Amino acid sequence: MEYPLADQTKFVDIAFKNPRDKGFFRDLSEGYRLVCPNIFLECKNYREDVSNPEFAQIHASIDRWDRTKNKRKHLAKDDKYVLVLDDSHIKKLIAWKLRGEETEIDNFLEDQLNELL
Repeated sequence: MEYPLADQTKFVDIAFKNPRDKGFFRDLSEGYRLVCPNIFLECKNYREDVSNPEFAQIHASIDRWDRTKNKRKHLAKDDKYVLVLDDSHIKKLIAWKLRGEETEIDNFLEDQLNELL
């Protein structure tokens, strides 16, 4: 289900409120001082490395851009962060969740964020 943005002229695949009550998403506001009331997810099915057109599409939902990690770092200057997760990352996250290993999920997401800082 798409979530409308910008007076319903743009859409994002998945959006949810950030409860900020524990873990990585709480740490965004408390530890990193990042105001993040909403989390937006774009689901893509790319076989090759993500390049400018794909980032431009994601950018339409966020604002400015530049090149894969550099592109994401460019957004970070404006406190806008893009964590790119591939199939192997998703599998790890699901496995940790099923085993109740929430700390592993938080550590992984924090490592991803720290690559951009």
